[in-house]
Amino acid sequence: MTSPDRPLGYVTEDDIEAMRMDRTLISGKSGPDQARAILMEGSPAAALQLVKLAIHGESETVRLRASALILDKTLAADTGGGSEDPWDALAKEMAEAEKAFKAQKNGK
Repeated sequence: MTSPDRPLGYVTEDDIEAMRMDRTLISGKSGPDQARAILMEGSPAAALQLVKLAIHGESETVRLRASALILDKTLAADTGGGSEDPWDALAKEMAEAEKAFKAQKNGK
């Protein structure tokens, strides 16, 4: 929660205590699993903030970077999480299908 009397990104004692309580609740997990749980819990708010930046950012650079990140992550999720371009993935899939069809046609 931000307020006009403290800078953006400032972490209060209440914030730190809330993080301690969250960590206590997931203390049965390993360090990386704890980090994943915390990130998963915060991801909806982070996604919303990124969309707000893409729409209402103070500069064109901020809006462009936020928009590009949203598109990159969305397209990566649509292609199974890989970094391969969706068009390249489609072309590769079509080439593999053609190869399988020719092999079947030739009795291999």
